[in-house]
Amino acid sequence: MTESRCTLADVQLSLSRLTDPARTRHHENLSLEYLQEQVETLGHRELSARLRIMLNDLQEKCPEIKLRRNKRLAHSDLTTFLLSKVRPLPVVSQQMIEDALSLAGEYMNTIEGHYCKRQVLYEHGIELRHDADSLVALLKFGFRFKELAIAGKIPDEELSKGRWSDA
Repeated sequence: MTESRCTLADVQLSLSRLTDPARTRHHENLSLEYLQEQVETLGHRELSARLRIMLNDLQEKCPEIKLRRNKRLAHSDLTTFLLSKVRPLPVVSQQMIEDALSLAGEYMNTIEGHYCKRQVLYEHGIELRHDADSLVALLKFGFRFKELAIAGKIPDEELSKGRWSDA
């Protein structure tokens, strides 16, 4: 599997997890739906209503992503594999992923702004938390930087600058 396909699969898996239900059977999921329930429990009605609209919009953007996760990425569904020529899985475009990521960032920033009075630039920066999602984000930025360098959009001298240039 190529670097970009690995990253794409990881992003789809992460978006699927974020949009999972609050609970599966008797187990709580670390998902935005669970977070939504917690905000509702705190009684912040206006915030909760704004977040619910965003979360519903996000969930409406993800059915193809979740189907791909359930049938191909996280599980090897035999029927899906055998019938892939006859009934292929829906295509998940880069735009679909970007739209979903943007909505997830907007959702999180609404919470961040309300409780912490700050915003996170999800599309521009990375806050390292020493977890797998941070590593995936860092790899995405690295792969994009590599693409821009190959395309000649980053001057060669930039490749040898920065505190990691000797690494």
